Amino acid sequence: MRERILIACVAGFLLGVFYASFFSPSGLLTWTVLGCACIFLVTAYMVRDTPYPALLVFFLCAAVFGAARFDIGRVVYDPQFSNRVGERVTLEGVVVAEPDVRERNIRLSVRVTGIDGTKYDGDARVLA
Repeated sequence: MRERILIACVAGFLLGVFYASFFSPSGLLTWTVLGCACIFLVTAYMVRDTPYPALLVFFLCAAVFGAARFDIGRVVYDPQFSNRVGERVTLEGVVVAEPDVRERNIRLSVRVTGIDGTKYDGDARVLA
């Protein structure tokens, strides 16, 4: 039974990542799938003859976690920065971490407060 649970979890996680890579899962879909998993969990508790409802619970929960993991890892770029790719800009900001001293350079983590003299209200950090 342990092997089946592991296979269901791995397959569900991979399917969740695969699904989220092509479609943008919404919160409603996530709660619907978790609700279905709860229904199957109750069914598995009531009908103990077969292990398939319990495996389906593990599969659905792993699929939700896979989709959530993929969505968390998605990087959304700020249009104020992406519109200026290839241009020379002046950034104003506050150094928010200790300097990272390397062999050939020093890296600073800067929280941006202004771009080319205009105030920036977003939450952006730049490695300079």
